[in-house]
Amino acid sequence: MASCPNCGRETARTSDWSCQWCGYPLLSGSFKKIDKTYQELKEERMRPSPESEGETKLKSAPELESEPEEEEVPEPEPEPEPEEEAAEPELKPEPEKEVISDPEPVIKEKELLELKLEPVPAMEPAIEPAAETVDAAITLTVSGLVSEYESDVQAAEAKFSNRVLRLTGIIERVEVKQNLSVNYLVLTADDKVIFQGVRCNFGMQYSSEIGRLNVGQTVTVQGRYDGSIINMSLRDCTLIN
Repeated sequence: MASCPNCGRETARTSDWSCQWCGYPLLSGSFKKIDKTYQELKEERMRPSPESEGETKLKSAPELESEPEEEEVPEPEPEPEPEEEAAEPELKPEPEKEVISDPEPVIKEKELLELKLEPVPAMEPAIEPAAETVDAAITLTVSGLVSEYESDVQAAEAKFSNRVLRLTGIIERVEVKQNLSVNYLVLTADDKVIFQGVRCNFGMQYSSEIGRLNVGQTVTVQGRYDGSIINMSLRDCTLIN
């Protein structure tokens, strides 16, 4: 069996043209094919085996430690009550002296008329903060997305990472499994030159809508880009047409 040029392990080529162990792209046709994607193989390796689950169930519960016996505490002897001291005579408070306040000055009517009232400055209207702008969707095709990565990987990562994309392509695969909460499409390019497709993940509320689509049909999907050159994918997708 041929070895991977990246990890050096004997490997086979997955359905998305990647190494089954490290996900490195394998473009040569000399590798044996596996009818699974690199992401599916990775998820299978991460699942716990039934043997390990059985071992955890066979482990016995820890023995309960016996509670220590409570020691009898001797009751405290009552302390002798202190002798009452002779009460001191209460001192009567001295009467408070009345404070005579100065009379308030009386303002004459003429003085009131002569007073000039200063105008109250007008209140400036409060400036409301500008509303946050929503990221505009980047419209492109599957071929255009792959071309961006082929020309400059780092620039493509900075341009598309966590951005909303409106992606158009041909349906290569439809996966709807209610019991496994799996609901996604795999889009490919028109010319079939690229070595992998773009996985578009939908919520389970769109399962009936996705299940009516056919392989080979051209559709446009909008979602947030959450992938890389090895595993291109969109999350929180909606079907545009």
